Amino acid sequence: QGNTGSDLELDESRSVGLILNVRIDADRQWELFYSRQRTELDAQGLFINEPVFDINVDYLHFGGTYAFASDTSLGRPYIVGTIGATRFEPKPSGLDSETFLSLSFGGGLSLFPDKRLGLRLEGRLFATLIDDDSEIFCRTGIDTNFCAVHVDGDWLVQWQAMAGLVFRF
Repeated sequence: QGNTGSDLELDESRSVGLILNVRIDADRQWELFYSRQRTELDAQGLFINEPVFDINVDYLHFGGTYAFASDTSLGRPYIVGTIGATRFEPKPSGLDSETFLSLSFGGGLSLFPDKRLGLRLEGRLFATLIDDDSEIFCRTGIDTNFCAVHVDGDWLVQWQAMAGLVFRF
């Protein structure tokens, strides 16, 4: 909740990222995942739908993928699971950034019309563990002690739909 008592929500927006995979065997890969979303934190209520402030959401995760057998040589469906950290960086910069433990789970399809170049289509759910009943995005100083958000819940859940180019080495 914002400091006005209204519920808060992250706006939908584009994200950019990079995924590095290392092959374990024909079906499994280790994965390092990074993404950044520039968005707004909005107040939600009956008469309120205004941005509270801009915020960057960064995910840095480690985990793996498992690809299923496919009837076609062109593409393979897969599942992915990772664990890592979510960093929330509010703008204006006077507010403190916050970092929390997070998990992700998803699935997708890898398409390889060429031996080295392909396309990855994926949907992924992120769950960030946030300390219940705490204050975040604070500003502390000689003249000011203020927190912009009071958390009343344990999880922040987001999802991403992704499409990207794959380069094999």
